[in-house]
Amino acid sequence: MAFRIEAGIGAAVMALVAAPAFCAETARVAVRHVHGHGGANGTLEAGADGIVYREEGGKAEHGRTWRYGDIEQLTLTPEAVTVVTYEDRKWELGRDREYVYRLKEDGAARKLYAVLGARMDGRLVAWVAEGDGKPVWRTGAKMLRGWAGVQGELEIGAERIVFRSGAKDGSRTWRRRDIENISREGPRGLAITSGEKSARLHAGPREYRFQLKREMSEEEYNEVWRAMEGGKGLEVLGGE
Repeated sequence: MAFRIEAGIGAAVMALVAAPAFCAETARVAVRHVHGHGGANGTLEAGADGIVYREEGGKAEHGRTWRYGDIEQLTLTPEAVTVVTYEDRKWELGRDREYVYRLKEDGAARKLYAVLGARMDGRLVAWVAEGDGKPVWRTGAKMLRGWAGVQGELEIGAERIVFRSGAKDGSRTWRRRDIENISREGPRGLAITSGEKSARLHAGPREYRFQLKREMSEEEYNEVWRAMEGGKGLEVLGGE
């Protein structure tokens, strides 16, 4: 069985429901801008309308400001923020330009997610584990990656699906608005399809597949479906 989040009014309603009732207005963290000439230190600030980077040493010309609508995709990991813009890199056959900022503070990714998770749409790709504290179903699981995989714990809640792993950049959070569909692949398999594009933005959507360490029965899957559906725009696609 699979279900899909419908676009349009249902998605807009879910975006409002999924946003925390209380969230920080801004998050400001110390970063190092990584580029071909070594890099520079500065601060990255996420606010209500967008993101601002300010470089140390009074180098205002090296600063950047993006409204959230001007960002093609933002990837957040415990170590870095990568902002992909709509700017072309002409010397690289028009590939979209990206900016990489290494986080210099412990807990910086969580601090940024508190703002970005409430403000950004599906263009936020969060390789961090930020649950809502109300899992409907959980199990140990292996997230498949090519020929290998990452082990951790999968938590499915009404507003988010979270995969927690001790591996570097192994954790992941999907808000309900990020998910296009979920399918149960037998009692020990689950697939999540998100609207995000691939790492180099050449294709999308993207599918994540999990091997579950305990069986998910049809009844449990239906319970998960009912919790996430909540009467707000989810459609059953089919059954096994």
